[in-house]
Amino acid sequence: IYIYVHNKRVVGFCSVEVLLKAFRLHPENSGNEDGENISSKSNGNTRSEEGANCTTKASKAMMGVHQLWCHRSHRKKKIATMLVDAARSKLVYGLTVPVEMVAFSSPTLDGARFARQYSNT
Repeated sequence: IYIYVHNKRVVGFCSVEVLLKAFRLHPENSGNEDGENISSKSNGNTRSEEGANCTTKASKAMMGVHQLWCHRSHRKKKIATMLVDAARSKLVYGLTVPVEMVAFSSPTLDGARFARQYSNT
């Protein structure tokens, strides 16, 4: 768990886990024509909480972003990027997880937009 504190107040939060595989969202549900947004598999289900369908073919992944939150008044300040970068550099000792090996679990529309921008897809 990673938190971002500003003026003694938590304004950002990121919860991550080690993964071996992830499932890509179908393009019609992710808003991305290439379908490059990734959703991690949980409880054997391949549907995100918002009901988006995921592919049934697993892709390699090393880190899953389970929850990512930034206070509304602190968005667009790169806080989420700093939190995910910190998680990538600290999750596995001696290794920075490559961006292409990061999966985002059940993203909201804003979360999917962030994931696409973060992974440059």
